[in-house]
Amino acid sequence: MGDIFISYKAEDRARVRPLVDVLIADGFSVWWDAQIEGGASWRQSIQERLDSAKCVIVVWSERSVTAAGHFVHDEASRAQRRGLYLPVRIDPVEPPIGFGEAQAIDLIRWKGGRADPRYQHIADCVRTMIENGPRAAALLPLGYARHPSRRILIMGGGAATFAAAAAAGGWVWYRRGAAPSSNSIAVLPFENLSGDPAQTYFSDGISEELRDTLTSIPSLRVVARTSSDMFRNSRDAATIAARLGVAYVLDGSVRRGADLIRISAQMTEAATGIERWSQSYDRAPGDALSIQSDIANRVAEALQIALGTAGAAKLETGGTRNPQAHDAYLKGVQLLDQVGAEADYRVAIAQFDQAIAVDPSYARAYAARAQAIARMASSFSSAAAATAQYADAQASARHAISLAPDLAQAHLAAGYVQVTQLHVAAAQPYYERAYALGAGDSGILSVYAAFMSRIGRDAAAVAAAERAVSLDPLNPLAFALKAAALGGAGRFPESLAAYRAALKLNPQASFLHGNSGTILYLIGKTDEAAQEFAQEPVGWARATGEGIVAARRKDGAALTRALDFLKTDGGDDFQIAEVLAQSGDHPGALDALERAWVARDGGLVSLRADPLLVPLRSDPRYQRLLSKLGFA
Repeated sequence: MGDIFISYKAEDRARVRPLVDVLIADGFSVWWDAQIEGGASWRQSIQERLDSAKCVIVVWSERSVTAAGHFVHDEASRAQRRGLYLPVRIDPVEPPIGFGEAQAIDLIRWKGGRADPRYQHIADCVRTMIENGPRAAALLPLGYARHPSRRILIMGGGAATFAAAAAAGGWVWYRRGAAPSSNSIAVLPFENLSGDPAQTYFSDGISEELRDTLTSIPSLRVVARTSSDMFRNSRDAATIAARLGVAYVLDGSVRRGADLIRISAQMTEAATGIERWSQSYDRAPGDALSIQSDIANRVAEALQIALGTAGAAKLETGGTRNPQAHDAYLKGVQLLDQVGAEADYRVAIAQFDQAIAVDPSYARAYAARAQAIARMASSFSSAAAATAQYADAQASARHAISLAPDLAQAHLAAGYVQVTQLHVAAAQPYYERAYALGAGDSGILSVYAAFMSRIGRDAAAVAAAERAVSLDPLNPLAFALKAAALGGAGRFPESLAAYRAALKLNPQASFLHGNSGTILYLIGKTDEAAQEFAQEPVGWARATGEGIVAARRKDGAALTRALDFLKTDGGDDFQIAEVLAQSGDHPGALDALERAWVARDGGLVSLRADPLLVPLRSDPRYQRLLSKLGFA
């Protein structure tokens, strides 16, 4: 069938063929419509190949971005929904509205060479998708085009938001030195045995909700989803446990029919390979919640630790016993995790609305709905439309809190909605409460660490980030967040070491080279900083670094080039302000920051903590901006 499906405009066939040829030469299984046999039903052939593909490369060109490329648009949309979308561009064009959030790898003027780093980037991304399954697609750093919305990247409402900015693409094992705790476990993605790949959202949802329940046991270390999902296609408990630093591995399977759901689970002790506990459940679909609760209790008993009344009730908090509501919620969460096009957000919101319509007391659905609306508003909406959407999102988050006051995700959603509107002071109590309720959740720890760093609570930021790393040891973004927290605290050598650890996990991740370069710049290693900036794949991040280096070197021509790029090809006024502040043009920098305030640039959340803006801190205009944001 072909692991890779190539979507392109037929008129571009000759230009696309070199990509097909080199992928095949590298051993990949590729299908494109040039292979349709005479007499075959071409629509049916394309549908079958698209549905069976493990990676969909969408080629954006001057022809395919237009209305005439509607078949390409449709195939790209289907690929996004399945988490398999890998965009490239062969002309200097922007992908159509709805497809620009994932950055397209630039193959403009590529000559077909396998050694070209741009092609190598594509090959690495393809391998990651094929080896690690659909969810890996949401983690790929595709950094050769216009930057994604800073509002999504800054203070995202959950782990998936951050992951979309800078996670997988070339995973490398990073060994942790400490021996695993006896009370530590990894919950692998439950296998979908339903015979329908489209049902994977349900089996993934079961394992994620179970993982969430187990985090309520204070004495149990539960590895986060991103690291656990790296082993979707592996069941070698010893290897998995060694790489994740855990003593036990929990895996299972889900088979769902119209009238029956069968969930099997087993917990294996890594050191001995002995199965410590296993159980199969045949129940009605509406009993999925009670099955998850029972599994959590059995795991706790096998580990001889107490789940406790609070832990046993956690899965119930904000949940539902209605199978239709639960199904709609899990479908919406899958779409929200992909961080895709505006259309995906709208479909996700519709799923959450459906869940709420069936069960009006479903607090988790209200919280997820708030997240989805706020993300969509910050990424795609006009200022006028966003105002009403933010109000809707905040009402949804507050209703989730009223329904389930102890639901961490509800408070996280409320805080995120405030941050996207740059209401920093209003967001803080929500983030504090989310942390208090969900300190065993790596996603919550990551968001909390980022927020604490930006408001100057450096010790709290570093502690939370270090805990997130311990729970998500194969996620380069966890190390990147730790590095950012350490940098905010002025602990530059430790920050640089954490960025190096992140780069060891994924040498091609977006933003890591740029952030490493900033740390090197701050400690006076300008030449090394310039080398890091030159390797940064995201254009606006690279140009910002080149601008501050040019400012220090008094290279006026290079400074002008960097500023021109930021003004015309993807930068925001916030990055322009950083460069101007370092160049000594303080009035110009403050003008840029005031424009950023008018545009509600998400970068302003970092205003207080950004070390590149230190030269502006004594200026009354800067202080007034801090007051507008709610910084004390």
